[in-house]
Amino acid sequence: MLKNSFQKKTNLAFYQIMAIAIGFFSLIILLGAMLLTKAILFGQLLSGKLESACGCISHLSFSSHPFIFSSLIVSSFILAAFFGSVIYKIIKFKNSTSQFVKKNLKTRSKITSSRLEILSTVLGLNNRIVEIISEQPVIFCYGFLKPKICVSTGLTKRLSKKELIAVLKHEQHHLRVYEPIKLFIIKVISRVLFFVPGLKFLTDQYLTLSELAADHRATNGFTDKAPLAQALYKVISSSERLSIKNNLALSFFGLAMEERINKLSDEDYKPKFKFFNTKLGVSFLSVLVMPFLFNILFASAFSLGNLDQNSVSCSLNQSNISQQCEMLLQSFDCPFSHNSSNITCIN
Repeated sequence: MLKNSFQKKTNLAFYQIMAIAIGFFSLIILLGAMLLTKAILFGQLLSGKLESACGCISHLSFSSHPFIFSSLIVSSFILAAFFGSVIYKIIKFKNSTSQFVKKNLKTRSKITSSRLEILSTVLGLNNRIVEIISEQPVIFCYGFLKPKICVSTGLTKRLSKKELIAVLKHEQHHLRVYEPIKLFIIKVISRVLFFVPGLKFLTDQYLTLSELAADHRATNGFTDKAPLAQALYKVISSSERLSIKNNLALSFFGLAMEERINKLSDEDYKPKFKFFNTKLGVSFLSVLVMPFLFNILFASAFSLGNLDQNSVSCSLNQSNISQQCEMLLQSFDCPFSHNSSNITCIN
């Protein structure tokens, strides 16, 4: 098999998108963990589970520190809304894709045409092609774990044998690399992390590269381009063509037309792709730097300063608050009684 350099570039773009997504989601989860720790402590304070020990936490109140309490509440709501929107977008995207597939499969032919049956055997696509009855030139790859190719009777009628083979090889490539599930992951990431610099650029580039990689296979390394070029022309020039649904987790034959036409029409054409630019640099830098910024932010925002008595610092850390208060009590020569959730002075 000929070396497919476009597929290597496609994989690289996919790994970049995943790295950015994992980095930013890790940061968001880290922020959520920090907020949760503080929220639990404040919740225990408000519910009376943490009592004052010689003034150690008597100054923890909304009236004393409205900015800290307000920041905690607002940040918690923002994070909750973000994770809620993530779940909503995933479900909505999955449902819209499933509905589109089900709508097309309603007209599924009970018996596959002999022409398509023979070609599926020749290409090793037995039981992987679904033929639907439609005059529109429909062909796309669908399914996450066991992807299949949907082909309409209208497409098989319009294309010659060589053209149909080229089109099936194109979709076969998407099928073998599990393109539908990759598209689902990438498009969910691009919707959820729309605010990340350079992510849309990388996503668009991935979509183009994946189509060129499939064209590479369909044309034997762009050495036999005529059948695919003719098939592409017939599909996009048809007045009854299917409108391309770029907002679905499906691999449509008519995506990324400009670069594909340039490559098929010009033998010397070399698409230029950038795997690093200023915006992407900002994204990667943010992933590396933001954990430190978050730590500094929380250390500053939730440090409540010094106590009035002897200027002893009392940090809001649930794991060591008992120890700190015990030391404070000893310094004031105050008899005390305490456990992990309750510290009181004994008069």
